[in-house]
Amino acid sequence: MKNYWLFSSLFLVLLLLSFSACQKEEDKEPSKTDMITAHSWQGEQVLVLGTDVATNPLFSGLLPDITTMTLTFNRNGTYNASYVENGQTIPVSGNWEFRDNETSVFFDLLTTFGLNETLSLKELSADKLQFSTTVNIAGFPGSLPVDVHFVKK
Repeated sequence: MKNYWLFSSLFLVLLLLSFSACQKEEDKEPSKTDMITAHSWQGEQVLVLGTDVATNPLFSGLLPDITTMTLTFNRNGTYNASYVENGQTIPVSGNWEFRDNETSVFFDLLTTFGLNETLSLKELSADKLQFSTTVNIAGFPGSLPVDVHFVKK
């Protein structure tokens, strides 16, 4: 009788272990590369000192309208972008990469607008992409904080 209980208990433990081993592994969080390259990004707003440049006449004309910009990061380290300036669509392409343990992003598009080529990655999720940097603007003392917001297209 003892052997029966011992074998039954052992069988039950093995059965439970086999079921737990067959459970699907937890889905892994997507990497930052997965998230940034998953789709195109549409420009939403640029904030200088927390103020949207589109609504502040002091900053008008310094940058193109960010809401016309579409940006696509490719897994091979290239990007494609386009924006509208003076009624014309301007295509741009180049190279990008994560830097500083994926806390910043380098892409050469930024020199077109007089910005630093490396931006701090402020937020990256399935539907939001936000960068921050500082810029020097003529007539303003020192560097000004700038946040650039994109949303999933």
